[in-house]
Amino acid sequence: PATLLALYYRSQVDLLILHSKREIAAFRSLAEHWGIEQDFGLATLPFLARSRRSAVGGDDIVFAAQAKVPRSLIDREQLVGWLVETARQQPERRVVLKLRAAAGETQTHAERYPLDEILARVPDVPDNLVVSTGSMPAHLERAAALVTVSSTAALEAAAMGVPVLVLDDFGVSESMINLVFDDSGLLGSSDDLIAGRYRNPDAGWLDENYFHEASGDTWISAIEAGVRRRDQADLPLRPQFRGTLGGNVRRVWDRKRALGRYDRSLGGYLALAVGMPLRGAVRRARAIRARVVGPKPVEVRRTQRVEAVDGDRVGR
Repeated sequence: PATLLALYYRSQVDLLILHSKREIAAFRSLAEHWGIEQDFGLATLPFLARSRRSAVGGDDIVFAAQAKVPRSLIDREQLVGWLVETARQQPERRVVLKLRAAAGETQTHAERYPLDEILARVPDVPDNLVVSTGSMPAHLERAAALVTVSSTAALEAAAMGVPVLVLDDFGVSESMINLVFDDSGLLGSSDDLIAGRYRNPDAGWLDENYFHEASGDTWISAIEAGVRRRDQADLPLRPQFRGTLGGNVRRVWDRKRALGRYDRSLGGYLALAVGMPLRGAVRRARAIRARVVGPKPVEVRRTQRVEAVDGDRVGR
């Protein structure tokens, strides 16, 4: 998603390449609002362009697990319960809990409550509910549908022609990292999962979100224009955006965290010595506040859905 922090870290690059028309519009609007000089280029995602299912498909219902959402133990236990019930209600299909990594492997995001560990505590798990790792494209080759809360695996599935269901029971919001699926036609509930109602994406949403024609790409021409400008004169260094708290201290802190032992400046060591305890104190204060105030209410945004029933699209 387009965030100020994303632009802050990239404010001095000559060209920021994004992968959908929606992203370009959102980042450009944000940059203009904060007065950040930034050029953007549009590029298709190569792995989506190459994605083609070689076979007719299979009977698996593949659930793409994520580390960050849903966050709470109660929500993740509820999610596992839906998968168990899906396996019971659809005994002719194999329900695959597709993990991002095997136990003990490092992931991009730490998973506080692994779904497979929760599943291991459930009694009488149906035999057709299995846990698996491995390549997502390989799983999609055997899939009848892909289910997720907000994984980019939904894009892979859509590119391969696999029906998708993006669960909206926990809300559609920035915190759920699934706002991109608003108006996609892919949102649905756990009731749809258990009943086996999966969807195909809206054509207009596809064009705005990662599936535009390659002829609409601008990143190559933007790079070539930058090369021509450089041939005529040195490209000026863009100003570092100072829109975040901390000013120069924050800049030194970011540099030290990024470069680690390769940043041997005195300012870097001082920023680390001051910043680490301060960050810990802020995190503890936030945790205490969360326990006192309670969780923020979930933002639920419902959109008109298009359901797939026996291959036919029916409006609701």
